[in-house]
Amino acid sequence: MENILEKIKPYVSLSSVLFITSQHKDSYDIDIYCIVKAGHSSFHLFQDEDGRWIELFVDSKKGMLRKINNVDEICINFITEMNLIYGDRVYFDEIYNRAFEKKKSYKLPEERKVLIKYRIKVLASKLHSTPADNQEHFILNALTYPLIQLILDEYGIFPASPKKWIIQLKEALPLSIFNDEVNALIERDRNQVLKLVEKYTSDFEFLHLTCIKNPSTTFIQ
Repeated sequence: MENILEKIKPYVSLSSVLFITSQHKDSYDIDIYCIVKAGHSSFHLFQDEDGRWIELFVDSKKGMLRKINNVDEICINFITEMNLIYGDRVYFDEIYNRAFEKKKSYKLPEERKVLIKYRIKVLASKLHSTPADNQEHFILNALTYPLIQLILDEYGIFPASPKKWIIQLKEALPLSIFNDEVNALIERDRNQVLKLVEKYTSDFEFLHLTCIKNPSTTFIQ
């Protein structure tokens, strides 16, 4: 633990920390999630003396609670899947229980689903006008991530790390559904993917964004 605390001292004042979690195991990279009493979220990527990449994610208490309420899977997994290595155990247990409840009864908030459907609709429109060539494969690849997010939501499967999504779906879904939906994405089957687009976005009607605080932002986060 002392080693990890030393790594983050240049970026975080320990006096402001509520708790810190980390996967706390030998790895080519180390994830560290740090909750501070107040301030802004920040991210720091750097190498330690052994050449390992350190990814330090910092959230304020307020920002963390907002992310849990918004069912932010990265935040929730940082809390429920990594080890507490520093901080107030009583407070951490309270936050852990709150995050775990969101995980147990997983459903994406409608606002997030609308943005995911928007992304799918835009990509699908490009696919419709693209011939069957390398560009088609690029668009099919881009559709995979948001479509799997909606499949996970549809069947109440809380997303782990993206590298585990296919395993999660294979273990949780009936074989017929896995073959019809997930395999279509794995195999980049254009017609089947477009059927999935219709299934998961048929209720999408419109999107209006009228309060973008940062005028330099030119994309949907």
